[in-house]
Amino acid sequence: MVMANRVRNEAKERMWRGHETAWRASGVGIREYCRRHQLSEPNFHAWRREIARRDELAGVLTTEAKRAKPSSVTWMPVMVTPATSPLVEVQLPGGTVLRVPAGVESMTLERILKALHQVPSVQEARP
Repeated sequence: MVMANRVRNEAKERMWRGHETAWRASGVGIREYCRRHQLSEPNFHAWRREIARRDELAGVLTTEAKRAKPSSVTWMPVMVTPATSPLVEVQLPGGTVLRVPAGVESMTLERILKALHQVPSVQEARP
């Protein structure tokens, strides 16, 4: 599909730019993105090329061109698994571990620690 000789339709260009941005953020391949959004895959590719061409003519460095530059940064995949709730762990003398939800107020944590300090440990209570 050759779009260079056609009159620019700014609304259509905005739409395809929006789809390209959304596709990049989606984390899925072009085929899957097009399927989900009921887009023609060949049109998607043609518009990506056309947008890159227009940006190049306008002197804009596209994301593709930025990626092509050599980089000293090495990226590695990271898997994030959601925790049921973030915790702060405090290991007390004697090996006891206190688990407190993250974000607990400092006054509450201070009261808990003071109360635990006043209670004799199990080992101290034994004759």
